[in-house]
Amino acid sequence: MRPANGNGHGEIEIPELETYTVEPLEAPIPPRGWLLGTSLCRRYISELLAGGGIGKTAVRLVQALSLSSGQSLTGEYVFERVKVLFVSLEDDVDEMRRRIRAAMIHHKLTAEDLAGWFYFTAPAALGLKLATVVDDTVLLGSLGAALEAKITELGIGALFLDPFIKAHGVAENANTQIDEVMTVLMGLAQRRDCAVDLTHHVAKGLADPGNPDRGRGASAF
Repeated sequence: MRPANGNGHGEIEIPELETYTVEPLEAPIPPRGWLLGTSLCRRYISELLAGGGIGKTAVRLVQALSLSSGQSLTGEYVFERVKVLFVSLEDDVDEMRRRIRAAMIHHKLTAEDLAGWFYFTAPAALGLKLATVVDDTVLLGSLGAALEAKITELGIGALFLDPFIKAHGVAENANTQIDEVMTVLMGLAQRRDCAVDLTHHVAKGLADPGNPDRGRGASAF
């Protein structure tokens, strides 16, 4: 998926690495860009792990509404009101409208509270992926570029991908392939200074709350 180093004539191009040294202790360092409690932070990837059908989407949807309305709907502190893009890779537009409307009614939100701050899309039918595999080679998909373009256009501060498994076409248990997908998302988060959140299923077996290794598939995730 990554371009090979070289200029086409067999010579290796050596990139220059930017290096840093220590600063005086009084030198300012930007704080981490927490957005909502300790769940979502600019330039980082967060994840919500749980079994199927028990409310992962519902939780993240209300958190997204918290960020976009600036109101604490889940008891978590809203550090910054930001524009949100919620990407449903499972439910279609009408189902998302139902879920959003129900959450708005329950939390007494109006369209005016969210207009220009909350956006959603449901591109499942388009089959867009962050990456796919052809002949054991990971190929970059078009989903990442489409998301980055929309994030830039709208000034999005928090991106929700639901669910993660639908966002890629690589082997779920292959560490090197999943690592390529995570690299795409981390690059997106850092370039666009936004939080990226993924919902994901846990592996089968006994419940073990708080254990991140319960997530399905490769540990690279």
